[in-house]
Order: sequence, then C-alpha cells, then structure tokens
Amino acid sequence: AGLQLAALALRGREDIAGFISAFTGSHRFVLDYLIEEVLKHQTESVRQFLLQTSILEQLSGPLCDAVCSRQDGQMMLESLERGNLFIVPLDDERRWYRYHHLFSEVLQLHLGKDHSDQVPVLHRRASAWYEENCRQASAIHHAFAAHDPERAACLIELTWPAIFNGFQPATWLDWVRRLPEEIVRTRPVLSVGYAWTLLDCGELSGVDQRLSDAEKWLDAPAGAATSETAMVVVNDEEFQSLPSTIAMGRAYLAHGNGDEDATVQYARQALDLLAPDEDYWRGIAAMFLGLAYQGGGDLNRAYQYFASSVASLHKAGHIHFQLIGIVALSDILVTQGRLRDAVRTYERPLQFVEAQGTHARHHARHDVASLHVGLGELHFEQGDLARTVEHLQQAEDLAGHAWLPVAEARLNTLKARIEAAQGKFDAALDLLNQAKEVADQAGRSDLHSLSALRVRVWLRQGRLAHALAWVRERHLSADDDCSYRTESAQITLARVRIAEYGSGRAAQAIREAIDLLARLLQEAETGGRDGSVIELLVLQALAYHAHGDTHAAVRALMRALTMAQPQGYVRVFADEGRPMQTLLAECLTQGADPAYVTQLLAAISVAAEGDFAAPAANQLLVEPLSKRELEVLQLLDAGYTNQAVADELVIAVSTVKKHVNNIFGKLGVTSRTQAVSRARKLEIL
Repeated sequence: AGLQLAALALRGREDIAGFISAFTGSHRFVLDYLIEEVLKHQTESVRQFLLQTSILEQLSGPLCDAVCSRQDGQMMLESLERGNLFIVPLDDERRWYRYHHLFSEVLQLHLGKDHSDQVPVLHRRASAWYEENCRQASAIHHAFAAHDPERAACLIELTWPAIFNGFQPATWLDWVRRLPEEIVRTRPVLSVGYAWTLLDCGELSGVDQRLSDAEKWLDAPAGAATSETAMVVVNDEEFQSLPSTIAMGRAYLAHGNGDEDATVQYARQALDLLAPDEDYWRGIAAMFLGLAYQGGGDLNRAYQYFASSVASLHKAGHIHFQLIGIVALSDILVTQGRLRDAVRTYERPLQFVEAQGTHARHHARHDVASLHVGLGELHFEQGDLARTVEHLQQAEDLAGHAWLPVAEARLNTLKARIEAAQGKFDAALDLLNQAKEVADQAGRSDLHSLSALRVRVWLRQGRLAHALAWVRERHLSADDDCSYRTESAQITLARVRIAEYGSGRAAQAIREAIDLLARLLQEAETGGRDGSVIELLVLQALAYHAHGDTHAAVRALMRALTMAQPQGYVRVFADEGRPMQTLLAECLTQGADPAYVTQLLAAISVAAEGDFAAPAANQLLVEPLSKRELEVLQLLDAGYTNQAVADELVIAVSTVKKHVNNIFGKLGVTSRTQAVSRARKLEIL
C-alpha cells in the first residue's frame, strides 16, 4: 500500500529524490502524508466523492448516489478502480467495493476536520438507503453514527421480530442498550423486545421492569409523538399483540425462576389472548405449559401440551422449536419407560427433514444433531453400541463446532457413559466436566443426570469419600420428601448409602437405602414413571443383595426384568457390573426369560472380558477391597483362623474381625465360605 501511494504521489514530480528524502517519522506517518499528497492531485469532484463516501464500510453505485446526492456513483467507482486509487472490488460483477482501511481512515479525518457538519447528514442518508434496501443492521449502524437515537430506536423496534426469529439476541441487545433509557421507556414494543431478549440471553433481572414499562402503555392510543411523556409506536402490528406477548414473557420469566404455578398461569393467559391462527406463539405457550407440568411431575399432561406445541409449530413452519418439542416428548417417554415409542418419536422428524431436501437439512442441522444424540442415548440404553456410535458420528458431522448447548451437554454425557462402561473412569469424568461447563454456561444447571452420573463413576472407582462429600454439600437426607423434582438426587443418595454399607462404615446405611428406595418406588409408580421404577427395582435388588436377603433381591429384580424386557433395556442392568451378574444368574433359576437374561449377562461379560476394557474385578465392587483386606481374604482362603491371621499379619484379633466384616459387606456375603466363593467368581482370588 505504501509503495502504491508513493507512486501515485510522485506522479508529475521532477525532484523525486528530494521528495522521498523529506520523509520523517513512522511508516504510518509516511502513509498519511502520501495519502494527502494523492488527494491534492484529485479533482474537486473526486475529492468530494472520496470524502463523503469514506463513512461507508462498503460501496456500491446506488449507495454512493444516495449518500452524495449524485447520479454517477458507479462510474466514479469504476474510475477509481482503474486509477488504482485504493479501492478493492468485493465481487466479480464490480457492484460492491471497499476502500483500503488506511485510505478510508485518512479520508474520514479530513471529512471530520473540514466538513464536520456533513457527517451526520451523510450517515442519515446511508441509513435511509440501507433501510429501503432491507439492510437493517447497516441502517441501524449509520443511525447511531448520525447521533440520531430516535431513528435508531425506530429501526431497532422494526427489526425485533426478524432478529428474534433469527436467533441473534446478543446483537439486538447490544443495539437497544446503546439507546437512552428515556427513549426505550416511551416505546412499549421496544420494552417488550428488550425483556424477551434479556430472557433469551439468560439475564432474568430487569425483565419484569421492562414488561411493566410496556404494560402501562397498553390502554394508551398508539401514536408517533416523540415527547418524553408520550408513547411511541412504529410497529403497530406488534403493539396490537403486546398483551399476549407480555403474558408469554411473564411465563418465560416464571419458568426461568422455577415457578411452575406462575408459568401455567401466564401461559394459559397467553393462550386465551392469542388468535386461533397464531400458530407460532400458541406453540410457544403450549411448550411453556408442557415444561411447567413436566417440572411438577405431571407427565401425561406435559406430554399433551408438548404434542400440541409440536403440532402448532409444524403448522407455523418453525422447525427449531418444533424439534425442541420432539426432544421433550421423547424425554417424557423415556421417563415413562417407553423406549421404543421414544425411538419412533425421534425417527419420524428425521425422516421428515430428510424429505425436505438439502437446504432444509442444512438449515436445521443443529436441531437434527440433537435428535441424533437422543437416538444415541436410546440405542445405548438398549445395548446397541454400534448404532449409538453411528448416531453420535452423524450428530458431530452435522453440528461441527457450533452445538446447541443442551445437545452438546447431552452428547458429552452419553460419551461419558460409554467411557464408564469401558472402565475408563477418568475419561468419563473429564467428559462430564465438559458437559457441566456447557450446561452451566447455558443456564441449565438442572441437568441432574450430570451429577448423578459423576457420583456413580466415583462409586465404581471406589471414591466413596467423594460421593459422601457430594451428599453433604447438597444436604441430602433419606428422610426428605420424595418428589419428581428431587428423584434423581435421592436415587443417587440411595446408591451412596448402599456403597457406604458395603464399605463397613455405617451398618444403618443399608436400612436407610432400602426404606428410601421403597418410598421412591411408590412415588414413581403413582406418577407413571416406569423408567424410574425399573431403575429403583434394580437398586432395591442390589440393596437387598448387599444386606444378604437374596430372596427379596431376586423378587425385585424379576419384576424389573418383566417391565424392562418389552422395551429392550440393557444398560440399566449391565452398568451394575458383577453384583448384577450374580443376581441375574439366580433369576434364571426362578423362571426369568433365558434369552433376555442371557443378553444381559453377555453385556456384562463383554465389559468384563475386555471388549469394553473393563476394570479389574475388585474395582467392580461397590467399594473395592483395600490392600490389607485382600491380604486377609487370601489368608481366609488358605483356612486361617482369625488368630492365625492376626499372628501372620502382626495385628490385633479385633482388627482382623473388622477387616473380615468389611470384606463381607463389600462382597455382599455373610460367611467366610461365601466370601471365598464370591471372591473366586469375581476372580479376586
């Protein structure tokens, strides 16, 4: 650029050496000097054109004509290009150009110094041209540059519906925050847009005030007055729908605050206010009702509203929220234990999107990636690792590096489950940390499966202290009321109590676990949550087994198998490792379906034999045996008495008894003979 400027500046000069030797200062100073030399050699018409168009980031003939009030803009641009005057074409048709940034900066300095009064006028002209040509972002940029906040406010108000539907809330929020507060408060449509955009960005504080600012104008007539005390409305269509939009905003806010009753109240109010043909907004209102009822555990009613939401959004042609509704429907089906229906619920929209063609698939790729993650979760639960990996690969191919946050969190959670099933616990924890980070950033700390799975991994690692610390941090108690909202945490608490008993640290822990599981089971059965019922029955079986009540353990597990088999459940059993293997073998003798039980045993065996690179057998215990406990167990296997063990290891007999009790608890047995037999089955001995 400097050489080109120098060549232009030296045209017609005889004393070139003297001209160059006169340069002093930095390279940038030289460039500025050269640019000024170039400008001196232009005609007045060209100089004016250059100065006036310097405010533009991009140049076209019609735009330059509008800004400069002339008719030869295209010819001038082509002439400047032929003269190598630091203008760069942006397309092959030579319709759009830009100035070299250094050239543009110097031109703007000259314009501001010599013609400062023209600057706002030029920006207003540019803003008007961009508005007429549907380039709203550029129109708003130049309105601000013209120091015309009233015009900017009008443009921002008109832009809100398009920005909202285009999912660019941060851009719109940046614009509205640049406006003086007194301008925003006189514009109810702008205030409501402000509130909704804050909600979309997860900034709940300030939302209620913005909605209240708008509500006070609802009974006032629309007008275009600009007085501080008069309402200003430029988007009359949006103004007419403000009552329902405000009600929906309050439902959105209530949902964000976890207030299910208020969410239902305002979402119903919005539905009453919306016209029958307002499919998009009716779909959103129904989705809020679905979320509220789901949060309260009323899954049947939640399912009805999510289905209604999906139908309305389908009619509105809004695929993003439609597919979010599909994920919600599938999640409810999973909670109800209907895995096969959940698979079909995911597959139908995938087939629909596929049939829409390449453009539709590309436009919906991030949402479609979420569906593939959901299908991956289901196939993993059904023990089909190959199809799980296939769907994960499709999801990653579609989303690339631009994931929807919740989908990315679920993706990493599923990957963590796969790693844990392979015994790669550290890798699983790393993935769970990534998932939590994404969920927290998205304001979705309610993804309970993350913390529950982390505790399960800790327990499989033998890190009982970590799990107990987790319980203390959350002030969890087996005496807490059981509800859908707390179910995940309390199920995890039951797991910790079973492990605590197995470690020999707390004899009463197993009774706490059994009582808690009974109450949770009753609550889940009442709520129709068969998916939870199956998991709770599995845990009941493990708890009874740890307590030495094999009959009760088999009875619970037989019921779980009966419920799980029609839906193809596998991982809910296989993830429990060797203790489950022992119980399943017992169930075979009690009339369980041989084909299904054999499938489950094979899933556990695959992990144990290396295809899944499972950990050592000792690690599969709820609480692994310590080094000293292994030494004691080996001596018991050799027939040593307690006194002989004490003599061999040079420890007190009371210490030996403590170790023996710990071994019994961890192996889930009540005698030396059982301990040795169980240890041999687990290949610990």
